[in-house]
Amino acid sequence: MDIKNILRSVYELDKKINYLKGEELYYRELSLSVQSVRYDQEPTNPNKNTVAPFVRYLDKAEMIKDKMNELEKERNEKMIELEELIALLTNHEDRMILRYRHIVLMTWEEIANKMHYSKRHLMRRHEKAIEKLKMSPNVT
Repeated sequence: MDIKNILRSVYELDKKINYLKGEELYYRELSLSVQSVRYDQEPTNPNKNTVAPFVRYLDKAEMIKDKMNELEKERNEKMIELEELIALLTNHEDRMILRYRHIVLMTWEEIANKMHYSKRHLMRRHEKAIEKLKMSPNVT
């Protein structure tokens, strides 16, 4: 796998997990909402579903929660893989830049404030660190 894809994988998984958290919250809130009956219309379906809507919403929320747990396990495995990859670098600051950016998922501005470098300098160091990883004989 390409090094940039490995570095990006934790971010992508985190994005999916955050999306699913919002979706789970939506279904949990929906399960707590009051369902109303429409008295102004005749029932059109003689085979009406007998399961309460809140039960369906809770089931959907649980399915989403299970999917989130799977993605969190995958993200943790990717983080371990990423830590091992970053550990191959000899320069401490390069390791910190990659760690802050791809494991802690900080923005460039946050990293710049924390490390007291300009954003542009960090981005250059980041690219050089990736190039060093590509040249490393231990990377497969």
